[in-house]
Amino acid sequence: MVQAKALRREGERVRLRPVQDGDLEDLVDAADDEAIARWTDLPHPYSREHGARFIALAEEEARVGKSFHLAIATIEADRLVGMAALSDVDLESHNAEIGIWLGREMWGEGVAFEAFDLLLEIAFDRLDLTKLYGVVLEGNKASIDLFKRYGFHEEGRLRWHTRRQGDWMDKIFFGLLREEWERRTGRA
Repeated sequence: MVQAKALRREGERVRLRPVQDGDLEDLVDAADDEAIARWTDLPHPYSREHGARFIALAEEEARVGKSFHLAIATIEADRLVGMAALSDVDLESHNAEIGIWLGREMWGEGVAFEAFDLLLEIAFDRLDLTKLYGVVLEGNKASIDLFKRYGFHEEGRLRWHTRRQGDWMDKIFFGLLREEWERRTGRA
């Protein structure tokens, strides 16, 4: 079983930590944005009920080791400004899906890079995973650029797989092996 302290990482401006009940207001404030809903599975509008159900589900999935949903919180106020996740964790095959989203106020601030660095450390150093994969909707330039910046390779595409706000979009699958991350970070 993964201990909660293994899931905590702190950078210069943000920390990753398990999401908790006290994050509800900040979660709703950050997630209730049509632009975020376009690129994620989050509903819009995003209500307190959505947030409360998500936090309860996150706690249960962490307890059984299925998924780890981590608050991206500011260092100075410990205020949730987005979410990072390792989902569908398969400890037998040592892989998981990786994902991240940020509230609009943090866009363009470099916070996604810092949070992604921390999430990769948790995945590869603390959970000892061998591979991470991510799914991005076609047109989500920020997420595609993030995955490519970290050395993820495009591994496949499901054409016209998702419909958002009236538009059909491809789902693009990216993957990163532990050895690729180790070479990139000088840990090999």
